[in-house]
Amino acid sequence: MTGLFNQRVILGALAAPIVASRICPAYAIVLGLLVVSAGFLIDRRVRPPERAGAASSLSETSGELGAALGVAALGSIGTAVYRGGMEVPAEIASPAQLPQPRTSPRSLVPN
Repeated sequence: MTGLFNQRVILGALAAPIVASRICPAYAIVLGLLVVSAGFLIDRRVRPPERAGAASSLSETSGELGAALGVAALGSIGTAVYRGGMEVPAEIASPAQLPQPRTSPRSLVPN
């Protein structure tokens, strides 16, 4: 069952840009929602009620993991893009030009 699900997800992900480029975006969204709703209805009828907890936990775990990985990936990409486009003004000193402390931090600690 999982292999068939993965194949459907891959086919849907490959077909989505083609469908979205040929029809109005609103119709593409409605079509996608209808397909997902039909999939949920079929899934509810195929799974036996005694396995509902396992299916729910798997669905929740994969959703949470996907959200966490998505946030991490987008955060990393956003940081890389922001940092790559950032220019440091000439007035800001480099770490080598900063004044050095007169005393070491260890000399400030009483014995």
